[in-house]
Amino acid sequence: MRHSQIILITIISFILTGCGFTAVHQQSNVLNDEIAAVSLEIQHPDCMQTRLGQILEKSLLKTLNPAEIANDAKYKLSLEYQEGQGISASNTDGTIVRKNVEVIVNYRLIDNVSGTVVASGQQKVVDSYDTVTSQYANYVAYQKLLERNAVNLAAQIKHAILINLLNYAPNN
Repeated sequence: MRHSQIILITIISFILTGCGFTAVHQQSNVLNDEIAAVSLEIQHPDCMQTRLGQILEKSLLKTLNPAEIANDAKYKLSLEYQEGQGISASNTDGTIVRKNVEVIVNYRLIDNVSGTVVASGQQKVVDSYDTVTSQYANYVAYQKLLERNAVNLAAQIKHAILINLLNYAPNN
């Protein structure tokens, strides 16, 4: 029985390598090069760089170009974001015990050569954190929430851009 399993695994591995199968993480070298060549432009309604903007920019740069390879910018990613907070839960005495934070990012990926909008859309993330009597603990919880949201938004934006680049990149 054990011998037949080894033979079956060997046959399957030959079939998969012979048919041109490549692992998912190796398929998109061209797209990785394309997405690594994105420059960022973050805009905020108040025309001022906020902590969320800085965290979002850092997360996007790390997500889009994890190897930190210097490339000529083929695309410009323009972002506008809004943040909103609300009460999620409170005690019977009215003290707030949980807050919601919603971040909405509108993005546009523009080809620097032709000026064509390659991708555009909106991504949204809603998360919450517990509040306590310590203002410092609340501040730290809020900052950690922003970092989580930025990482999630960066991944969502990268996936949305990749889908559009699949259709666009071969045309270049």
